[in-house]
Amino acid sequence: MPDPQFPIKPVQQRIPLYKVLQQSIKDYIIQNELKPGDSLPSEMELASQLGVSRNSVREAVKALEMLDIVEGRSGAGLFVGSFSFNALLENFGFGIMFNLTELADILEVRFHVEYGLIPRAVEGVTPEQLARLREIVDEMRHAAEAGTYSAEHDRLFHQTLWINVDNAVVGKILDVFWGVFYQARRLRSLPGPSDLMRTYQRHVRILEALEARDIQAMQESMVFHYEGIKDRLRGLQSMAGSFNTSKGSIDG
Repeated sequence: MPDPQFPIKPVQQRIPLYKVLQQSIKDYIIQNELKPGDSLPSEMELASQLGVSRNSVREAVKALEMLDIVEGRSGAGLFVGSFSFNALLENFGFGIMFNLTELADILEVRFHVEYGLIPRAVEGVTPEQLARLREIVDEMRHAAEAGTYSAEHDRLFHQTLWINVDNAVVGKILDVFWGVFYQARRLRSLPGPSDLMRTYQRHVRILEALEARDIQAMQESMVFHYEGIKDRLRGLQSMAGSFNTSKGSIDG
């Protein structure tokens, strides 16, 4: 491998060591303008250049592999990975699932994401998409009539709503929301909808606005829909009023 313009410098600060090593490797990639697929020094070479043990380097490399910053190929060595937000988004939800204040914050973020995408959803709507949404709301109606609520129907409706919006991150962000609220319902007794038919009707209203290609009506329907979720969350916050929610604690 040719000599890089900016070689890795030996580590000076050793606490916390794993963070220093990760940052040193990231700096090496950035300063040498390496791209996904470019080769990196081996673990042994990194240990020598950084002035640390190979085990310490291996620990740092594994952490960077989890973020897709570094890719280890068996028998071939280390390479620059194709960084993605997947790992960050997957772990983001776990970090806030116990915090009522942050649950409200992520609900607000999700609302603005969906509200802001409405013009693009209207522009990209297709007959096939509308037919699938109609199937989903019909399933929601049958469930409501039977007195049951399916979070999966709700989730599928919103996934399908944005399926023609050309943005892969949108679905991942919304999945984070669903993961967080699913855990909140399971672990922290976040109540489900009190009026199942009303919940069904909120989704029908969104669908009908999309069918009419009416951006304003769809925006109004989305606001109406989110008010229902916010009411449920406010109810849970009221139940936890004796706890310090400003610090995010709802534990006894």
